[in-house]
Amino acid sequence: MIPGSVGGGDIKLMSVVGVAIGWQESLLFFCLMLAIAGLCAVIGMLVKKNCKMKIPLAPFFLISQLSLLSLGFG
Repeated sequence: MIPGSVGGGDIKLMSVVGVAIGWQESLLFFCLMLAIAGLCAVIGMLVKKNCKMKIPLAPFFLISQLSLLSLGFG
């Protein structure tokens, strides 16, 4: 694992989501969260060339959770 990539807060949020929606949906949640975060990171890198930025995952946790809840998961 890359040092500093996932902090303690992200792990705690993921565990709460796993308890709330179950382990099957939490895998879908995790993939969706990483896809949304990756898309935003690519867009950010295209807008700001040669930038090194750290992106917190907590907003993407919220977006993914709300998306899954609106689709009827959990």
